[in-house]
Amino acid sequence: MKTTNKKINFMLNVLNEKCPKCSKGFVFKQNVGILNLPVMNDDCEICNYHYDREPGYFLGAMYLSYGLAVYRRNNYIFNFVLFISISYNILPSNDSNTCFDYSR
Repeated sequence: MKTTNKKINFMLNVLNEKCPKCSKGFVFKQNVGILNLPVMNDDCEICNYHYDREPGYFLGAMYLSYGLAVYRRNNYIFNFVLFISISYNILPSNDSNTCFDYSR
């Protein structure tokens, strides 16, 4: 039962943007502005807990970016080869004799 309460409290702290250690201080500065991006505090004003990004914070974004870049490159190469094939009429035709012109 205690683990369930801990998980619920943790989720409430995340949703309310409270300190993960003391649950009283705010992670982001308050009253910055409506249209401004949130600004993160360096330390909790209650317990002096230092907020820091974990190692590998940007690793997921790097994997996603790499995957999209590879997909995009392969798509360009495929479209280029297809365009050249259509432009110079080097696509195989439906005529069955075309494939075996040079066979014995």
